[in-house]
Amino acid sequence: MPAEGHWHSLSVLLRTASSVARSHMRRPAPPGLPRAAMLHQLGRAAAETGTEELFARHLLSGALLSGPRQSYHHLVRELASSFLPGADAETLTRCSWIGVPILVVQGGRSHEIWLLAGRLPGTGMCHFPGAPLPDRETGKLIRNALCYKSREHDYWCWFLQCADEQPVSGDSLGLPVALAACLLERSRPWPDGVYATGAIEPDGTVRAVDHVRKKLRAVRVGCQVFLRPCRKSITGHGDGMEQECGTITDALFALDLFIGGIPGSTL
Repeated sequence: MPAEGHWHSLSVLLRTASSVARSHMRRPAPPGLPRAAMLHQLGRAAAETGTEELFARHLLSGALLSGPRQSYHHLVRELASSFLPGADAETLTRCSWIGVPILVVQGGRSHEIWLLAGRLPGTGMCHFPGAPLPDRETGKLIRNALCYKSREHDYWCWFLQCADEQPVSGDSLGLPVALAACLLERSRPWPDGVYATGAIEPDGTVRAVDHVRKKLRAVRVGCQVFLRPCRKSITGHGDGMEQECGTITDALFALDLFIGGIPGSTL
């Protein structure tokens, strides 16, 4: 949805269905911020529904995803001190950003948590400037996935969660994070309706993970392609929605076909 339509819809939801609005604001906003009058209206509605913090985080995500060419530095400076205190606003606005959905199982329930990853030329460092912070092992997994192809960039990673929420953990985020890095290399956004889960090895093999079926059930409404591990090549496997991937190359191939408009059932 274009940015203008997104903010209008969010304004309506905040007034009529605040629980649905909360769900929408846990995802990244599209690039492009609301006009001043709409921003004022949204801020007032967020205050009335007790969602000020959630709305501010959502707004910051849209400013970051708008890219370094947009003039949203003032907003990033204003909000980053609250949500991303471990990075300076100048660095954040120079990054190129992508949002990627991570499927997690927490407390027996599967749901999605979005990760924003921004990059600049560097040496393969990975920074987590805002809470909740992943544990050391998960941070290492994220770094290895982002730097799978090369270590010529530094990354800044931010999970769109409240600071006191349970951090994301586990190796199943390897595949979606590695694919996000590939798309970021091409300056392409994460496609709507695509989800992925799977651990990755240094040679690019996609390794099996737990709770695959539970994760798929959680996102089946709205999911168009679900990339998941298998033991064989992608060719000849999959039911249209589910595509089995033996390697990152397989997963990227399926993703490219989807972006190109080729249905998964033809793979």
